[in-house]
Amino acid sequence: MQKQDQTRGNMCFHNAYCNEEAAASDKNNGLKESDAHGINIDICVDPRVELMSVIFRLAGNNEYTQCQIPEYDKDIEAYFKPYKNHPAVKFAVELRKSRGVSFDAPMSMAVHLTDANAIKELVPFKPHPPRLDRRWHYKEAEKFLEKARQFVKDTNFIGFFNEHKAFYDETVKTFKDAIRQNAHFEWFDEFFGDRGNVTFHVILGMANGGPSYGASVILDGRQYMYSIPGVWLCDTNGKPAFNEEAVNTLFHEFCHSYTNPIAAKFESALEPAGKILYPEVEPVMKRQAYGSWQTMIKEYIVRICIIQYYRKYQTPQDVKRLLRNEVSRGFIDMRELDEVVSKYESQRDKYPTFESFFPKVVDFFNEYSKNLYANENQ
Repeated sequence: MQKQDQTRGNMCFHNAYCNEEAAASDKNNGLKESDAHGINIDICVDPRVELMSVIFRLAGNNEYTQCQIPEYDKDIEAYFKPYKNHPAVKFAVELRKSRGVSFDAPMSMAVHLTDANAIKELVPFKPHPPRLDRRWHYKEAEKFLEKARQFVKDTNFIGFFNEHKAFYDETVKTFKDAIRQNAHFEWFDEFFGDRGNVTFHVILGMANGGPSYGASVILDGRQYMYSIPGVWLCDTNGKPAFNEEAVNTLFHEFCHSYTNPIAAKFESALEPAGKILYPEVEPVMKRQAYGSWQTMIKEYIVRICIIQYYRKYQTPQDVKRLLRNEVSRGFIDMRELDEVVSKYESQRDKYPTFESFFPKVVDFFNEYSKNLYANENQ
């Protein structure tokens, strides 16, 4: 998850308005265009995401109370305020307190649903789906979906969503225009290794403001990868606007779907280093909602990969600026890590995928943390 400041921002696009079909169902796809690399990209506003955002906004989750689009924020507040004590909202409060269901967990749930009306499981929740956030426990998830279905009915949520169709379409067009010339989706397979049955989807988090998220779902052997960028910038007329930072956020969140499974696979090997490094930067990490060494390590990995993306498509000055920015955010050894990871591309004959190279990253963290510990105890 990437949290933006409130003042921040050639592919194939299909329908801007997802209506009632989940992207992973491949229905109602509308018009499509292809980039020079034949990579298909969905861009839309999805009612499943807006539904989760509204419910957890009403539940008081701070990260879902940051809508930066003035008129839309007023519409949400006026329309849904009478439902702040709805059973679905009350249960969302319980889930936050008992399971920590917050930040990317509601977005992970959203992409695992068939649609925002029936609110059924896109894939069976038992056994636990490999890409559904672990904070969702089966019985509680089932109970939440039951209450969410009633929320949709009681509030006429679909009516609210449909009333904003023109607004959603206009925003998606603005976003598409902003990133058309600056996004290189072919980089993912080139850098990480071909993952075959993968499709990319962009869902604009209209109500989310600065916070942005990454999520994915596996259905019938195909992985559907989602970047859910928040909308944090408006023009002088109060309409959503997107700057260069929108592309950075987009790729950051997509990248999580590649790097998080790698981090999970090597978690036990990274644990000693993570437990030494995290206390050194805990205050600054917590200010960014990175509340554990595991989350910090995931952010390290996704950010070092994005630096390699910059190295390929941006200037050396841009790379230096990004490295300086990451160090200022508490990723204190990012420059040293970059010295290791930057060698990956020149050794692809030995390391065909980033995962095959990753033990080098583990070795770096272990060595760096040992030296840090030794220096502190001299």
